Amino acid sequence: MATPTTPPTYPHDQEIILPNLLTGLQDASGTAHLYLHHHAPASTQDVLTLHLPASFAFDAHPHYHRRSSESMLVLEGAVHCTINGHRRTLRAGDGWLHLPPYTRHSFEKPLGTKVVWLERDGPDPDAKKRFYRDYYENGHEKGLVRTLACFYRDGDTVPSLRGGAWTDWVGWGMVYGVGGLAHWMGVGGEGGEGEGFKVE
Repeated sequence: MATPTTPPTYPHDQEIILPNLLTGLQDASGTAHLYLHHHAPASTQDVLTLHLPASFAFDAHPHYHRRSSESMLVLEGAVHCTINGHRRTLRAGDGWLHLPPYTRHSFEKPLGTKVVWLERDGPDPDAKKRFYRDYYENGHEKGLVRTLACFYRDGDTVPSLRGGAWTDWVGWGMVYGVGGLAHWMGVGGEGGEGEGFKVE
């Protein structure tokens, strides 16, 4: 897989501005941007680029994916990650980090360092774009129930809890019990089924 040196841009990328709940900054130096690459060539599997300023803290809690693989590339700065219980730091120049399905992982970007991060997903990058669009419009920072409803609609992402393999059943129960009920009760949007969530 080729390693780009600059963030990719494509026509009609969707920009999502992420609120910084720690500092409330929304100026040029403190606003985080996520770009969904709707018009990326299918062969690249480019899904998104994150631009996180030094004043923005980011934490993706432990989870895994049942079907999709993920590949991460840090283009600027550094991100702390925990992969199947092993902690490491992924820095610009380290190359791609590949995560097959069922790989438990989490990411943390602390305050004080700017990060630019590219993500590729397979085998269906468009499904991943729909999930991210649903998540950031309906679930992100809007409560656990709404987040679980997004996971239910996605059908791929499952929270990974500490305590061994038996906790997988707890994660599944949270997604398909709480998240499924919330979805069918109309909590947190329609996700990939709604007209507003088509990949253009």
